[in-house]
Amino acid sequence: MSVGVKGRPKSGAAPVVPSVVAGLLVGFNLLGQAVALSGLVFAGALAVGLGLSTALLLASCIVATCALTAIPGMPPTAVGALQNVPVAALLPAAYLLADPTAAALSPESRVATMLALLGLSAVVTGVGMLILSALDVGRVVRLMPHPVSAGFLASAGMILILAGLSRIVDAPAPGLQGLARLPVEALPALALTLGLTGAIGLLARWRADLGPFLAVLLAFLAFYGVLSAQGLGPEDARTLGYLPPRSTQEALIGWHPGLFDAISWSFVSGHVALIAAAALIGILGAMLNLTGIELALRTDIETRRALSVTGLTNVGLGAMGGSISYVSSVNTVSMQALGARGPVARIVLLGFLAASLVYAPAIVAFTPTFVATGLLVYIGYTILSRWLLRQYRQQPLADWAISAGIVLVTVVFGILPAIGFGIVAASLIFAISYARLPVVTRLADLNVRRSSVDRGPAQSAVLDREAHRVLTLTLRGFLFFGSVEQLLEHVRAALNRPNRPDTILLDFARVSALDSAALAALQKLDFLARNSQVQIVITEASPAVAAALVRLEALLGPDPAMRFASATDAALEAAEDRLLTRLEAAETGAGARAFLDATLGDAALAQRVLSMMTREEVAAGQRLMACGDRDTDVILVERGQLAVLAPTPDGRMRRIQSLRPGALIGEIASYAGLPRAADVIAETAATVYRFNRSELDQRTRDDPELAAAWHRMIATALSRKHHRTLRMLRESR
Repeated sequence: MSVGVKGRPKSGAAPVVPSVVAGLLVGFNLLGQAVALSGLVFAGALAVGLGLSTALLLASCIVATCALTAIPGMPPTAVGALQNVPVAALLPAAYLLADPTAAALSPESRVATMLALLGLSAVVTGVGMLILSALDVGRVVRLMPHPVSAGFLASAGMILILAGLSRIVDAPAPGLQGLARLPVEALPALALTLGLTGAIGLLARWRADLGPFLAVLLAFLAFYGVLSAQGLGPEDARTLGYLPPRSTQEALIGWHPGLFDAISWSFVSGHVALIAAAALIGILGAMLNLTGIELALRTDIETRRALSVTGLTNVGLGAMGGSISYVSSVNTVSMQALGARGPVARIVLLGFLAASLVYAPAIVAFTPTFVATGLLVYIGYTILSRWLLRQYRQQPLADWAISAGIVLVTVVFGILPAIGFGIVAASLIFAISYARLPVVTRLADLNVRRSSVDRGPAQSAVLDREAHRVLTLTLRGFLFFGSVEQLLEHVRAALNRPNRPDTILLDFARVSALDSAALAALQKLDFLARNSQVQIVITEASPAVAAALVRLEALLGPDPAMRFASATDAALEAAEDRLLTRLEAAETGAGARAFLDATLGDAALAQRVLSMMTREEVAAGQRLMACGDRDTDVILVERGQLAVLAPTPDGRMRRIQSLRPGALIGEIASYAGLPRAADVIAETAATVYRFNRSELDQRTRDDPELAAAWHRMIATALSRKHHRTLRMLRESR
């Protein structure tokens, strides 16, 4: 039975009054659930344990409610409740134990075995919660696809509906087949059950707080009023089947330590899968209820602590034969809606449950059967409605169809196949959803992404014109069978272009992991590259990814088209060098004079500027500029290769740029009078032209044309570097 959120107290009511009313109404709700669930599970040959099971379920509510006070962020009106949904997974085992011909066990052994199934499911649920708490991954569980979680919970609601109706017709198992063979003599009981279910639903729509209570109260009064009018007593009603059978009052089994010895462990071991299913549904239900409270009451509950406390509670309850219990979002929100704010409502609730626990056998014995089953069917309907029927307009049709499919599989084949179907559906949802994420986040040719090498104008112009020959694909995320196909499609598209690339770089810096399917796809990529005479270079793989790629290297065979590089910048530099070498005969002239000719556009003026500089031959490893110096020299590279080294926070020097023939360095510090920001050393033997700013001022004082040429050269170099910096910033985003 579900209590809603309507019925707020009037503004003039004393604070204690709404709290007392809230505690009593929610207590009655939990009592009704305990009676209904006990009547469902402990029927037939298990009926001798009906009073004991009801008491244990009520005790579970008491312990769970008390334990919630230890959870940070939990509202003071939080209610711990026994959970119908996980118990629904155990009903196939309960039906076997309830059938006197299905197992050669004594009544006490049947009851003890059923309590063991309930207790073990609570223990397994508790251990699962403790593991999630220890690993601090509780919130990850909430990420299970909503259609799958909703399908599991809706399936449990459907099981409760079918089980309640099946008990009326005395079917051997809950399901449509048993209901299809409806005996005529069961029609009155079925009509009363469905009538009460409808009455509870109608009154709940009128007042969700008082409606269910009034419906059940009126059912009790009407039942015993009709009995009195007909001159019948409770025993007559029991004989007619409107009250639980006499066996629930005679030879009742109470709790005692000897029950443990009566457990049929062979029967329990044969239903481990059902216990696991109940635990899975219990953990999902607990997380969804926590989320519901956070959203409804605008609070933040510490998930790790909540899982720890709830896990310990369930382990303790399970050891005593109790059932899976955790915070109930519906009852907790109802407490708030009824006006309860402090601990009074909880105290009243606990007192009501404690009194009900003492009188549980009598309450069960005199509760009409149609009331218990009507409550059960209503509970099942509210669960089914909340997680399936009302979701139709709130979810995409495909998501809703998955939930409906899980419910359908449950009805036709049972809860275990439904869970298997749900797990497969969750895996497919994950794979499809993740596969839709763009694994290739950027495609860049040399016009967009180039190495840090500073080249002369001639070589830069060649790279600009032939930019399509080197393509860099930036990847991210987890490469698996669903997402790696995107990579293949991008490469196929690039290879099918009229101006296809010669080199394709795969930047793995943001790839977190890859599976065997991704390795197979990369092997296929190598075949495509060989057939197209294109080189593939994988760069910047993390240690974990690189370890997986070692297996790929072994699969590629001799002379693969795929290579591996530790840094993308170095791979770009190598690709640019290969491209320039291949085209060098026609268009790769470089050097100081080529730089000046291209910049100034006047050969004579270029020669005059070059004549102002001092030609130097430097050996490999020689330092040309030092970080922190304040000299005003400007250097133009004629031959060889220089490196710009900047200090890192840990004191080491890292290469941030490479200078090739035609590159200019030092002009910023020279113009601004700033200290050098980096070292410049010769990586190879080199020839450079050096010029000092003070000498320039003296040489150009009487030669304005030469001064203008020099400044135009510097301005052009700075403009190119500014453009390069902007491109690098754009690429880094």
